Amino acid sequence: MEKIEFECEMITAKDLLKATDIAQSGGEAKHLIKEYGILVNGEEFFQAGKKLYKGDKVEFDNQFLISLV
Repeated sequence: MEKIEFECEMITAKDLLKATDIAQSGGEAKHLIKEYGILVNGEEFFQAGKKLYKGDKVEFDNQFLISLV
């Protein structure tokens, strides 16, 4: 699993996938989240607009673990 640290106070889920180059565009990120979901602190979400905050741990597709710092 690839571990990524991302520095921010708040970001939406789709913008996080785009900013970390997991998705090439906001539209692709939105599709991926609605189709496969993300884990935020162990809880599953399918909302591309989910707000994420400093301290959250986001897991996507069992391949990426993103820590918001």
